[in-house]
Amino acid sequence: MQIPIEQMIQICLRELKSKVKLISVGFVLISVVVVLIGSTWPRMYESSVTILADQGRLVGQTLGDNVQNAGAMVTTREATELMFSRQVLDRILEVGGWLTPNMSQAQKETLQKTIRDQTEVDITGNLLKISYSDPDPRRAFLVATEFGEQFIRQTAATSLQA
Repeated sequence: MQIPIEQMIQICLRELKSKVKLISVGFVLISVVVVLIGSTWPRMYESSVTILADQGRLVGQTLGDNVQNAGAMVTTREATELMFSRQVLDRILEVGGWLTPNMSQAQKETLQKTIRDQTEVDITGNLLKISYSDPDPRRAFLVATEFGEQFIRQTAATSLQA
């Protein structure tokens, strides 16, 4: 035997009214848990630099009119290799404030690996997007900007050598 929809709705409403305290307590508990998790979750800030390759020229917002590159657009792998070179990563360590005079080579390599893990390179059409995530918003901005500038400099130097 099937119960009509109107009767089913009345039964559901009656059950909800009888269990309103239990439902309210459950809602409050879930809300408190979500607020606690949200307040203890580590904050990460992401900063990005987007570079446009237009008719063989790289145009970067960070360097303005100083950019003159006749090279072709690179692939994601090539861009990643270029940005994660030792020279560029050493400069990133300096800009990010990680570099100390008594830092060992092992510590530098550990920091460089962390930087590589927190950096994302994405090429879509003519756009190269370099994103960097860090708990410090200022450092995230500085590192992403420096990655963009270093990429443009390295690409310009490579195309001039060719």
